[in-house]
Amino acid sequence: MDDREFCEAMQAIGHGDRSFSLLRRDAARRPLAASEQIADQLAEEIAREIIPPRGALREQALAERFGVSRGPIRDALRLLERDGLVQHSPNRGAVVTDYSIVEMRHIADISWPMTRLHLGLIYKRVSDESFQAMLDAQRRVGQHLLRDEPVAFALALAAMSQKQARFVIGRPGELILQLLYRPSIRYTIAGLKFDGASKAAHDAWQAYIMATESRNSDEAARVVLTMLRDIHLPILEKEAEAQF
Repeated sequence: MDDREFCEAMQAIGHGDRSFSLLRRDAARRPLAASEQIADQLAEEIAREIIPPRGALREQALAERFGVSRGPIRDALRLLERDGLVQHSPNRGAVVTDYSIVEMRHIADISWPMTRLHLGLIYKRVSDESFQAMLDAQRRVGQHLLRDEPVAFALALAAMSQKQARFVIGRPGELILQLLYRPSIRYTIAGLKFDGASKAAHDAWQAYIMATESRNSDEAARVVLTMLRDIHLPILEKEAEAQF
C-alpha cells in the first residue's frame, strides 16, 4: 500500500461502517459474493452476541434461513473460521469461538508492541496529506461513541488499525492485526453497553487524537490499548465468573 492508497483508505473509514467486509482486503471495492454477505450478517450477529459464544451454526438451518444451497453456507463458515470467529468442533460442527480471559490477555499483551510499532512507523513515514486524513478518520470514528454506535466503532477501529499496519509493515502486518483485533470486536461491542462506558471511551479517544496530533506514538498506543482493556475487562470477568 502506497501513500496515496493509504490516504484513500483513511478517507473511507468512519462513515457509518457496519460491514465486516471492510476488514477484508479490497472487499469494499467490489460486489460481495453471496457467501461474503452471509458471513457478514453472521459475523455481526456473533459480535452482538445474538449468536452466543459456543453457539452452533448448522449448515442446513442456515441454508433454509438465507434461501441458498449449503455451498454458500459452507463458504461463509470458512470465511468466519479464517477470521477467528468460528471454529470446528468434532461433535458439533461449526461453533462460535469463545476466547477465555487468559487468551484475551495474551492478545492484549501482543497488541501493545504491534500497535506501538505501526504507530511509531506511520507517524514518521506518512505524508502530511495522509496524516491529516488519518486524523479526520479518527474524529469520525470517535463520533460513533457519541452516537452510541458500538458496532460501527469497533469495526472502524479494527479497519483503521489494519490499514495502518499494512501501510508500514505490508500485507503480513495487516494479517497480524486482523488476528489480534478480530477477537476483540465482540468484547468491544458488548463492553460499550455498560453504563458510562461509551462516555469514558470517548474521553480516551480524544486523548488518542491529541497524542496523534503530537505524533507521540508511545502515548497513542498506551491510550488506545488502555481504553480497549477497560472496555473488555468487565465482559471478560463476567464470563470468567460464569464458568465457575
